[in-house]
Amino acid sequence: REGSMLQIGPYRLQVRYLSPPAALAPPRADHAGFLTKLHKIFPVAWDGDTLIVAPQGKSREFRYQDVQLETNAIITILRTHGFRNVLIDFSGVKLSGSLVVDSITQFCRAAAGIAAICSCSPEQHAALRDLNLISLWPCYPTREDGLRAIRTAAMAAPQPVEG
Repeated sequence: REGSMLQIGPYRLQVRYLSPPAALAPPRADHAGFLTKLHKIFPVAWDGDTLIVAPQGKSREFRYQDVQLETNAIITILRTHGFRNVLIDFSGVKLSGSLVVDSITQFCRAAAGIAAICSCSPEQHAALRDLNLISLWPCYPTREDGLRAIRTAAMAAPQPVEG
């Protein structure tokens, strides 16, 4: 505590904080690109502080271990690389399986800010609606619409106060 005294032998020390510690800057976004450059199931891109995850391919072709490795990497990126928002872009799949849906649910929950979905096929939209995920996270027709909505909502939201 400020002003506390500590005595070590003949020496007396007083605690004095001249300024609060500086917040660490988040790592650069290009680290996220490096960490995910080999991803086949969940390639990523970004727009400002929004991480864009684009599920690919047919779920039946993926091994559980591969899905989990990529999922864990993306969740780590969301929690540690300064991305506040996540946009899930389904333009690369017609209908994803339960492993992929479970992963995107984890991505959306890990986002500190806004989570949204975009570019769903009619089949994918129906599956997400049946799981009530559309009621949790909005779905936009295109990536651009999703990014625009996230930017608008982020600007309207109160910003955290730096101390």
